[in-house]
Amino acid sequence: MNLKKISILLGVFASSLAMFAGTGSESPEIWEKIPSPLKKASWIWPYPISFCEIVNSYAQFREKFEIEDVPEKAPLYITADQCYRLYVNGEFVASGPARGFQKSWPYDEIDVAKYLKKGVNIIAVRAYNAGRSTFGYLTAGNAGVLYALDLGNGKIVASKVNTKSRRQSGCDRNTAIYSLQLNNQEHIDLREENPDWVKADFDDSKWGGSEGAKVFNAMPYYTLEERMIPMMESYIVPAPRLVLQGSGKCADTSERVFNINELLAKEVCEHKPMSCATDFVEVPASKPGEYQSYIFDFGKMMVGFPMIKIEGAKGGEIIDMSHAEVLNGANLLDSHKTHCKVALSNRLICRAGNQEHQFFHIQGFRYVLVRVRNNASALKVYPMLRWSAYPLEDKGVFSTSDELVNKIWQACKHTQKICAIDSYVDTPWREQAQWWGDARVQSWNTFFISNDARLLRRGIRNIAMQTVPNGLTYGHAPTMAHTCILPDFSLTWIASIWDYYWQTGKSDAYTEHRDVVMGILSYFDSVTDDNGLVRYDPRYWLFMDWTDIQRDGNPTVLNMWLLYALDRMAELCNDCGFDDDAEIFAARASKVRRAITTRLLDSDGLVVDGIRNGKKNPSKSIHSQTLAKINNIEGFDFEKACVDILLPYIRDDKVFSKATPSSFWVVNVLKVMADAGYNREVYDFIKRRWAEMAEYGTTFENFDVSSGISHSHAWSAHPVFLLPQILGGIKQEAPAWRKISCNPNRFVDSATIVYPTPQGNVKVSWKKNSDGSFNQNIENPAY
Repeated sequence: MNLKKISILLGVFASSLAMFAGTGSESPEIWEKIPSPLKKASWIWPYPISFCEIVNSYAQFREKFEIEDVPEKAPLYITADQCYRLYVNGEFVASGPARGFQKSWPYDEIDVAKYLKKGVNIIAVRAYNAGRSTFGYLTAGNAGVLYALDLGNGKIVASKVNTKSRRQSGCDRNTAIYSLQLNNQEHIDLREENPDWVKADFDDSKWGGSEGAKVFNAMPYYTLEERMIPMMESYIVPAPRLVLQGSGKCADTSERVFNINELLAKEVCEHKPMSCATDFVEVPASKPGEYQSYIFDFGKMMVGFPMIKIEGAKGGEIIDMSHAEVLNGANLLDSHKTHCKVALSNRLICRAGNQEHQFFHIQGFRYVLVRVRNNASALKVYPMLRWSAYPLEDKGVFSTSDELVNKIWQACKHTQKICAIDSYVDTPWREQAQWWGDARVQSWNTFFISNDARLLRRGIRNIAMQTVPNGLTYGHAPTMAHTCILPDFSLTWIASIWDYYWQTGKSDAYTEHRDVVMGILSYFDSVTDDNGLVRYDPRYWLFMDWTDIQRDGNPTVLNMWLLYALDRMAELCNDCGFDDDAEIFAARASKVRRAITTRLLDSDGLVVDGIRNGKKNPSKSIHSQTLAKINNIEGFDFEKACVDILLPYIRDDKVFSKATPSSFWVVNVLKVMADAGYNREVYDFIKRRWAEMAEYGTTFENFDVSSGISHSHAWSAHPVFLLPQILGGIKQEAPAWRKISCNPNRFVDSATIVYPTPQGNVKVSWKKNSDGSFNQNIENPAY
């Protein structure tokens, strides 16, 4: 047995430990990597006990300590279930943890030395627990905070039973959900919740402690794991422009309401257009029962924590803040009655004096409405945002003489940045779910922007940790959504293990999750008909694309993705010396390939969309032909497919009324056509189809922007890597970019492209001279 085979067996063993696969025994090894200071901390939650009355609940924690000197490093290990916001000496430091599962709950490590001072210091933590599951969180029926600060020389400041803490009674727990997928609206009364609680001199003498405390590895937190990804990037963004202003009569003057969006919908406000570059508004006094209303435009979609600063409050003023992607005339587009019940709003009741508040939950939006009620005197209001997103470093460069293309590329890059938080998310607006079909495309985007595979690697692990008993993964994870089990996304997850290997040259994603890969393939074996093709399983949502592609019977697209997953695993295992597994995957792939060639390839050389009631479906979609080329199906007539279907589509020469690829799935078509040499056609297609998105500033959920469609979906942001590949003629030809070819397509007068890779930067540039010739430069680190 060679070393690589030993490696895979050790990987499988480690994976089994990490996944706690019911062996009936345990090993202390699973706790070895947990920092020793964190092992001295206790899980705490304010009275009453941590599983009581935790639905939509907020809690605060304060730990005061003294130091004689500030250490060079002061690592703070911290986590919370569900999440926390950390302050040190009154300054916001970080938010976390990354989403995960209680059986191996993630913790963060933050060096807080720069926030410390000689003398008295204060750690302040605001925590939240939904008490219910969402599209990004699975409750285990328990809330808690756990932290330990290592000050060196054996001095540890850790959470304990008598840590000062309190539940925030000034936060209304009976509030509407932000959406079907997210947590609840935050309604906070600052008359009861003093914003100065984060400061060292705040009087917490009336605060209590926890009813009980639990050791670091008490259930449901069987063990803890590293975050695997960097902490979020954070900075404050003031609202740059006031665009609408109005006033009206309040539909309800109560301090406590259930759903801010329902209230706003009842109030007919005649906003008047404005265009004022300002980060605040002076709100005049209102008569009883009336309000003042303002809408600010941040210029493009943002992601982070909504904030507000108020000056001159007398106490009792009510400020509602509502967030949206787009306007509907002179108001925000109201989405609270749509399928997802989107109601991204918060409420703050002012205390007397000046104050500032950062709302707890991350939101994605472009426009913010600020509606002020019950203000008998004037006050100043400053809406803000604390940007909070994954720190994607700008390593990739793309700049050309074509301004539209530059604008498209910038919109795509920005979309990817707002769709990367603690995981890849479909949109920061209504869901913030780690949909894996989206994540795969987003990883390709990220590889160009920053040559960073960590968010992909973390996501691969997350998806592997929530499976159906038959082996399938969920479409996103962690999640409560049992209706979101997508067999095709399970195959996409396998394909992303290949993507991780292809980008990095590392096989650890496969070795750690080999059992999950095999479980998925076992499921597909169980739903394979006598004709050798996988059949539709009505228990699950077979997504494939936002289009009317065949899903029933034996769908071609699903079988093609199965073949692709098997081929990629066979290639990975063959490359890495996992010979036995390579043979298993290759044998399975051969059977699927034979069934596709025999059953789905028509006499004209094109591929039909599936078998239905024992007969071929005569439809021959763009999707099926694209996947036939990707999988190199023997006998498939790609030239005919191009002439009859693919070229008419990307040239917009023909209207396809059925099975038209979405802005998500079309990436597969564009990659195939560019690889086949149709770079100009792909380039022009992107310019036509992404022009509207470029004007808005982010990419949409689909080409057809109808009601309820997100304007911030990074699964459509793939031109961020396609455009550099097409113009630069840059092609990866080996794992970890160990072999790269560069054959530029000079469709523009000048261009500068920097493509970051694990081997170094590929640099391609050119400029057209007055005589029509070009000065061109290529730097290829793989030479």
